[in-house]
Amino acid sequence: MPVANCPAYILAGGKSSRFGGDKALVEIQGQPQLQRLARQLNNGGHRVHLVCNGHSRHDQLQCVVPWLDLMPIIDKEDSAGPVSGLAAALEHRLNQLGQGWILLVACDQLRWESNWYVQLSETISAHHVAAVFRERDGSAFHPLPGMYHTLLLDHVKTCLASGRRSLRGLLDNAACHCVQADCPPGSWSFNTREELQQLLIDNRYDAQ
Repeated sequence: MPVANCPAYILAGGKSSRFGGDKALVEIQGQPQLQRLARQLNNGGHRVHLVCNGHSRHDQLQCVVPWLDLMPIIDKEDSAGPVSGLAAALEHRLNQLGQGWILLVACDQLRWESNWYVQLSETISAHHVAAVFRERDGSAFHPLPGMYHTLLLDHVKTCLASGRRSLRGLLDNAACHCVQADCPPGSWSFNTREELQQLLIDNRYDAQ
């Protein structure tokens, strides 16, 4: 059975320097990317939260999805990358709901399908603290999107304190469950405008 009551956290604190603009606010078929992604996650049964790096930034993004009625979740360590965002999300989950799982998604996740969450959550066991997708050939795993448990929080904080900013590095020393996929969800993310355009041209994305 898939894990119930799993809130989703969208990482939207990056500078999008390679994209040359705000990836969260780029319009795709008439809608800001953040609005599309948040709605897809919400329709999948997740309470959606944004993780940003400042109140003004959060207010700007919240205007795009006012129907979510979000409370600010501020990433306190500016420029510390997704590990810092993960720490903020896990801490928020722990304070609001107690121990449990979160779904962590990057704001540049162009497409979201509910069955991806099912694939991640239905096979995790009690000793796992993370669940991510791996390439079918086993060559690489994708930390985003992924599921993370609040039991991982102390390890995340230790990594931050020691200057380690890589999600991949963090998972190297954690009980992580990997789900193999021919085309992992991370294949639908984009860092540049060229990558976004290529996803649309290749018909790897259908409007939702």
